[in-house]
Amino acid sequence: MKYLIFLALVLNLYAFNGTKYYKNGDYDKAQKAFEEYVKETNSTVAKAYLAKIYYKEGEYSKASKYIDEVLKSEIPQKVRKELEKYRSLIKGEFTYNIELSAGLLIDSNVKYAKKSEKKETDLAHIEEALVKVSYLKTDYLFNAEAKVQNRGYVQNSEESYVYVNAKADATYHAFINSKLSFGFETKTLGSNNLYSAELYEYKRFGNYNAGIFALGEYYTNEGFESTNLGGGLRVAFDTDDFKTDISLYSYQSNSENDDLDNTNYKADFKGYWHFSEVYLYVNYYYNVSEFDKYRVNMHYLDVSFNKRESKHIFYSMGFTNYYSLSNDTDEELRKYEIYAKFIYSF
Repeated sequence: MKYLIFLALVLNLYAFNGTKYYKNGDYDKAQKAFEEYVKETNSTVAKAYLAKIYYKEGEYSKASKYIDEVLKSEIPQKVRKELEKYRSLIKGEFTYNIELSAGLLIDSNVKYAKKSEKKETDLAHIEEALVKVSYLKTDYLFNAEAKVQNRGYVQNSEESYVYVNAKADATYHAFINSKLSFGFETKTLGSNNLYSAELYEYKRFGNYNAGIFALGEYYTNEGFESTNLGGGLRVAFDTDDFKTDISLYSYQSNSENDDLDNTNYKADFKGYWHFSEVYLYVNYYYNVSEFDKYRVNMHYLDVSFNKRESKHIFYSMGFTNYYSLSNDTDEELRKYEIYAKFIYSF
């Protein structure tokens, strides 16, 4: 009897530790704890956790085994949908998401006027369409998304524009993972274009990944052309409810005008937090541009809160701030935007 009580306490400890490690993002320790618990109890809950851990680690054959076993049991609907999604991705099926949104935005500096110029504040209506698709087959993952935004200012109608952003990436999961990304942005339907490509080589360590990347960009704006080439380091951390991505890199910008050539040093932070039905997104970067005779410091911050109202309906409120300063000419640019959007997702 004492042995049985001791065994029950030990097994409960394994389950408790596994859950604790999983919530903290320590998947290696969680995996060991749940494997021991499954060996002793054949627990469906532990198998569900193992299925998610193996999926996140890229061990799709092991994940499939546990997913198939768990889906034969009575489990909460939320868990069933999550595991069915993982199974469909492993088998090579497409997943997609479409978002339509509309809202209002306050712009404090519509024409990007410098410190010595007249700034104008205006209200704009914004309409957006976003499409995302993913395809996963064994060790290959393909993602693509496209966003179209129409921004119409109430008073400064000549500043209204249509913005298009599209990107796609392919990832190969191996001992060293490889990710190749392509991007395209255009403003006012072709007058302002940016083409980009990036190659990221990284290694996963539990819920961390770290590696090096190289990037190239080509920018055109009404006859002006510029090429950016560089690379750097990236570290990322992710759990179900928290993700962050930090990049440190430099790049050289060259154009036909030698006076505009510059060397850039950039730090970029992206974060995501999920609190119940509230989603918080943070994007911040700091860029230093070194020209021959002067330096420009640039800050960018975007913070948004998304609130789920129902299965398909979200509300979003956010704040964007731009700030740049030249140390030689004392030219300063300040601009902020406050926005609120209604989002329908399906």
